[in-house]
Parts: sequence; C-alpha cells; structure tokens
Amino acid sequence: MPLSPRPIFIHALFRSGSTFLFNAFRRSPAGYWCYQEPLHEALTCVNDCPDRLLAYGNESLSALRHPALAKPYFFEFHEIKESLAGHFSENFSYNKFFLDPTGKFPDDLRNYLLRLIECAKGRPVLQFCRSGGRAQALGRQFDATHIHLWRNPRDQWWSYKAGPYFDATTRQILSSDGLPPVIQQIRDEAGIHALKGDNLSLRFADAYSTPLKSAESYRSFYACWLYAFLHCEEASDVSINIDQLTESVTYREAVLRQLEDAGVPGLDFSDCAIPKSNFSQTESKFYEAIEAQITETFARTLPDHEGLARARDAQKLSEGTLAPSAPQLIEQASRARMLAMDYASNWAAALGDSGTQALAPFLGSRWFRMAYRIKNATSSLNIIERKLRHFIRK
Repeated sequence: MPLSPRPIFIHALFRSGSTFLFNAFRRSPAGYWCYQEPLHEALTCVNDCPDRLLAYGNESLSALRHPALAKPYFFEFHEIKESLAGHFSENFSYNKFFLDPTGKFPDDLRNYLLRLIECAKGRPVLQFCRSGGRAQALGRQFDATHIHLWRNPRDQWWSYKAGPYFDATTRQILSSDGLPPVIQQIRDEAGIHALKGDNLSLRFADAYSTPLKSAESYRSFYACWLYAFLHCEEASDVSINIDQLTESVTYREAVLRQLEDAGVPGLDFSDCAIPKSNFSQTESKFYEAIEAQITETFARTLPDHEGLARARDAQKLSEGTLAPSAPQLIEQASRARMLAMDYASNWAAALGDSGTQALAPFLGSRWFRMAYRIKNATSSLNIIERKLRHFIRK
C-alpha cells in the first residue's frame, strides 16, 4: 500500500510505550520521518545550541528502560535545526497543554508544528507525550491520521517512579493554563498547589521540593490519565493499548490491519514487551478507591457517561487476569531490588546536599525503617526467585 501524504500524530502520556512505537515507525522501511516528543522542553536548545540535541542517546536514556535506538532521540530535529531555530518555546510543553478545540489555536504553536511537517524528509510522524489535553484541537488544525497509544494506569503510574521527573510533569500539567473544570476541582479537593515560578525550571524545582504523598500522586495522575484517555479516544482514528499489544498476537495483528486501513503500513510490533505487574488485593483496593472517586467526579462534571464506561471497560481489559509466569515473577523481583537501590542512591545524594543535611537525623530514622521493610521484602523475593529458577531448570 502506498504511503498516504497525511502526517501522523501519535498521542500518548509518558511511560506508555511511546518510545517503542516511535522506534517501530523510525525503523520501518516505509519511509517515515519521526519526531519524538516534539513538545519536549529540552528542544529549547534548538534555538541557540542545537548540537546538544545529539546528547540524548542510549546512554542517557538507559536508566528509563527505553528500547535501544539506532540514532539519538532527537536526531530528526537536529537534521533540520536551521529551519527550527527561534521557533520553539518552552510554553508549548505544559502551559498550553489544555486547548479548547473550538477556540483559537496558538499561532506560534501552529507555525512550529507546520515547520516540522514541511521540513520532514519522509512522511512526518509526530509522537507526542504532551498532547493529552489538546489532541482534539490538533485534529481540527491539521489534516492528519491520529493514533492514541495508552497503557493501564496502575503500571504506568509505577513506571513514573523511574525518576522524579515524571511525577513533576503531572504537577506541571495541573499547573497549566486553562485547566478544565473537572481537573481544577480534583486538584483543589486534593489540596495540590499550582507550581510556583515564572519559568519552567523554577516550576520543576518547586515540584521536586514538594513531592506528593502516594495517594495524592496517584489521584492527580489518574485524573490526567482519565481525561487524556477520553480526549484522545475521541480524537483518534486508531487506538492502541500497549499491554494487549505485548500479550496478544491476535490483538497485534488486528492493530496492524487497522493501521493499514488508515493508510499507515510497514510496521512490525513483534518485539513489543511492556512490563506488567501483579498487584495484591491490598494494592488493588488502594487503586480502586481512588479511581472510583475520580470517576465519580468526572461523572458529575462531564455529560459523556458512556465514555467513562468505555474507559473503565478498556482499563479492566488492559489490566488482564492472567497469572504471572515464572520469568515475569523473576523480573518483578529484580525490579523491586533495583527500586531499593535507587532509593539508597537518592538518599545518599540528598545527604550530600548541604541544604538537606540538617534534616538528616529526622529523615534518617524514617529512611532506615523504610530500608528495613524493603530489605525484608526483597529477601522474600530473593527466596521466591531462587525457587523459580530451580523450577525452570527442572
């Protein structure tokens, strides 16, 4: 099937398998020109020091468990750096996260995206991680094929714990201009303040210095996840669940057929492998209570109850009910140990900061209690892992 001239817009949130999908397009022989995260704040360097874009490679991304890339993350932007100079604004990243599809579209954002499309050296693919509140507005402005990529929210939220940046992006979204009433209400009820600072760096610093407790963190994340799911499903021609794409060959083949019918051929998803956790009843109750509260708030505020029902059904399907295999349990044990090591490293780094040394006695006692619990948990996981490995060898 010949390539359609229409650009492709992929809408996703962070940690949803977007780098895998981007790489599937980039490595395709069909001739796609792939822009990963075209609204990423790091792209501000294209205005004055574009060679820094090439620093985002496998080494810098390995801690985030991204798939290996043959070229730097922002390679395509660097290839057209002269055409982009002076056209990217950090306000694109979060300040304009929510756009009314019937309102005026920002001229500077339109011109920037048009420049990406016009300068592409192949069929343009724009893989967004910051379009969850403006996919419909983008659909009205650009004649494009729209794809929604999503992941079950519980695993996605845990994946945010790969580093403090991702939780901070949720805070940035909740501090953006023009919050929809339902998001504003949830933020106010949770007592989450708008980030302070007149530029992005200061607002990130505020987010890092005022982290949310687990319940508030998941509540704010799930509100953004649900809003983005409803918004992007409405805007998209094809919907892809990365969990089912990993687990089901039948689902994978059906998605490939849908994409080909939409004029998007030449993709291979056979190596898709997104981790999925197996949550205990206690953990599930934690998530279910928060999800029910958020869904109820949405139901009171939004008229589309059918959309909420579809979101809930889709979420249950993506979470699945299959028992974990032995290799999956081994992988989860490994991830738990890595999390424990990350906590230790972060604690050591915090103590090295003169600004936190005065808090060391107080924080230290809490840390050692937490470390003791982690030690006990990982010891149990080690025992399970040894038994599983013995079972596999047999």
